[in-house]
Amino acid sequence: MEPSIVITLTLSLMTLYIFSHRVAPSFHDLTLLLSFLFMTPIAYFTGNIYNRIKNQKKEIKVLSEKIENLEEELTHEELERLRREHFALPA
Repeated sequence: MEPSIVITLTLSLMTLYIFSHRVAPSFHDLTLLLSFLFMTPIAYFTGNIYNRIKNQKKEIKVLSEKIENLEEELTHEELERLRREHFALPA
């Protein structure tokens, strides 16, 4: 989700919670409610970092498999070349 959507949703939930009369008008309760506003962007960015790391791990796995395949192919080609050189008849 976009950051503006996340912030809008957070503010909407906070407003709904305040008007539902579940929050007492004490300073402590309002402070706890406002802390939710600061936790939301942190959770959003932490989630983005997690997804980026997860995607990078997938990319690393795919690239590692490609490297293994290329190494096997190169090893096979080198073995074939050595066999041809070793068993080649002198001219």
